Order: sequence, then structure tokens, then C-alpha cells
Amino acid sequence: MRTLSDLEAAFQALERRASAVYGEHDLDRTVANRRARTSTHRRVVLATAAAVAVGASAAVASYLWTENDNRVSPAGSRTAVCVAPLPPQWRQALPAHQIRVDGQAVLPVQVDADGRVTVDWVVDGVEQVGQVGRDDSVSKIAQLPIPTGHGVMSVSVDSRSVVIVLFRLPTGSSGGSPSDTDDAVVIDRHTGAVTHLLAGAPVPSGYAFGGHWGNLVDGIYYWAEVPVRGDGRLNDLLMSYDPTDHSYAVKARGDSLNSNPLGYFWDGGSFPLMDVPPVHPVVTDVAQTMATDGKSLSWSTYDDPSTVFWSDVSGASRAFSQNLMHQVSIDGVSGPYVFLSYGEGDDADKVSGSEHVLDTRTGALADTGVPQISLRGMSGNSVIAFWSTAKTSTTQVVNLNELPQIDCPSS
Repeated sequence: MRTLSDLEAAFQALERRASAVYGEHDLDRTVANRRARTSTHRRVVLATAAAVAVGASAAVASYLWTENDNRVSPAGSRTAVCVAPLPPQWRQALPAHQIRVDGQAVLPVQVDADGRVTVDWVVDGVEQVGQVGRDDSVSKIAQLPIPTGHGVMSVSVDSRSVVIVLFRLPTGSSGGSPSDTDDAVVIDRHTGAVTHLLAGAPVPSGYAFGGHWGNLVDGIYYWAEVPVRGDGRLNDLLMSYDPTDHSYAVKARGDSLNSNPLGYFWDGGSFPLMDVPPVHPVVTDVAQTMATDGKSLSWSTYDDPSTVFWSDVSGASRAFSQNLMHQVSIDGVSGPYVFLSYGEGDDADKVSGSEHVLDTRTGALADTGVPQISLRGMSGNSVIAFWSTAKTSTTQVVNLNELPQIDCPSS
């Protein structure tokens, strides 16, 4: 199950994508409006919105891990966070690189292991995918005409392929949420060849494409197929497609197939999509919120108040206690930095509604001053790409290696 922050980001991304298709531009989705959403609304989002796939850059591990794995949340001492001012260099860097194409706003897709940022946008009903250069220019790597009545659910990119998942837009005056993913298009970046992935997939009848769980990792695209009517006699399927030889495989069958940033899991088994750090939460604990950049992992207990954890593939781990935010939602992690906000919001919270950043080396928590942001697929070399909830937002790119660490105020 995707985290609440994933679902919020996905819901907003879908709103913006649908707006691009319809030609609408008035998307005044304020933080206040989003804070006012009820938990019931969030469950509706969970059931209908497509969660954005996390671009894990590490190799697919060859082992399984289970709910009973010993590699779980670190026990022992907790470091109390301190409230710190955001260094001036951070305030200057956050809005410095706003990426646009011909004056048009673009959405972030991912950042790969080498720090290359991928973005997408729509022009005259054609989905455009490009990569951001060092000078903030964007070079196009793929495009796909969007069929009438459809929108783009998600985009995945690696060195060989671009996978674009399409969904049917809701119809009727009552509106509704985007649903019914019905195509996944694989585009070869080198030849431009187009493959409609579902057409040749060896999926039995009675199944529906779970495109919102799609991940493109080391050249292989993974996705879920689930029974249309929730027939208890049918197992969920974890599928894969290799564009090198156009081969399909059923990677797993199981009940209650689900996913989070670490990979896929089901009753009694799991399939990781990255080198899982030695210290990590119980994989199937859906009460956690978590994010990863492929090397570092952060999660919170999402209780009241939340404990924030951080670990990396080397085995280092840290835990932080705080009483500033209720139900902390982890929005992203990049190296030692964790980006977070409070999930449901609470008038008693002692922080603003902006995105906050925690420096796990010092325990310093600083207010970025940026409205709650969407962070996707951050790389291990500390390049992040994000967009905020501001009406005029576009992709912004920040190299965190160029910024100073955040320190607690001296007493």
C-alpha cells in the first residue's frame, strides 16, 4: 500500500495531468484545502488514485524477505530533534532552478543514480518526456500522442526505455477520480519503437492491470495484475516485461499483493526492487510512511507523535523523537536529509504547513518555507527534483551536495 504522502502526490499529479489534457489551468489546490480533506477522502484517494512509482536505481535483489525478517526498525535510543533556522544558502537554492519548456511548467518524473532529472509535460495532446541538462535546458527523449478521453497515469524511465501508462478519464457531469488503466506503452529510447505492453501479456481473463504499481528497474518493467471482481479463488499476479527480448514472466502469485518503496509483497512472500538496507521497517507494515533514494531509507511510525527513522545500505541507522508534528508523513529522503510534513495536520502542531527538512547527522529540523512538496525518485548523489502545491509550480532541481549541513542552534 502506498504511503499517504505518495497518494497525495499522485492525486495532485493526476489532477495536473488531466488538466493538461483538458486545457484547464485553474488548479488552485492550496495546502489549506488539502489539510481539510477528511480521512474518508484519503481512503477514496487510496482506492482510486494512481500512486507514483518510485524510481529505485539499485539492482533487483535476488532474495526474498518476509514480515518475520529480523531486519526491522532500530531499537534503543532516540535523538530529540531541535528546531533550527534554514541556512541562507538553502533559501537561495530551493527556488533557483525552476525548469520550464517554452515557458510551460513541467512535472518531475524521477532522478536516476547519476543525478539526471527526467520531466514530462503535454503539448497539444501529446505527452512529452525529457531530461534536464546542467544548464536547466530540457532535451526530449520520447513522446506519445494521448488518445482521446485518456490521461497519463505514470511515466517510468531508464537508459533504454520509457514506459507511459494511460488511463481513461472519468466521464459524466458528476466528475470522479481517474480510473481504468488500459494501456502501458513501452518506447525504445534509441529506435523509437513502440510496444503496447498489455497486448501480448500472458494474463488470464478476469484480471485488471494494476498500472499504479508499475516500476522500471534495471531494464525490466514490473506491474501487478489483480482479479477484476476480487474473486478469492484467483491470486494476484506480479508480472514483468523485458524489452530486450520482448519476454514476459509471472514473478509471483499470492493473496493481497501490494507495494511500497521497497518493493512488492503479499501474504507469505515479497520481491524487493532495491538493495534493502540491513535496518528497515517490517515490510508489510502499512502503518509506516516511507521513502527511499535507492541507498538511504526513511520512515515514520505515523503515530502521535511520530518517531522518524533513517538508515542506509551500509548499515548505519538513526532514530529521532519529536513532539512538534502529529502523524509525520515522510515525503522524501536524499542522502542524510529527510523531507517531511505532518500527515493529517493538526491545529496543535508546533510547525507551519510548509515542507520541513531533517538533517539526520545533527537532528536539526528546519522549515523550508516551501508549500508541501512532491519528491520523487531521488538519487543517491543528493540531487532532488520536486514541485510544490503552489498554483504556478513547476519542477525545481536542487543539488544538496552544494549546500551546508543544518545545525542545531548553539545554546
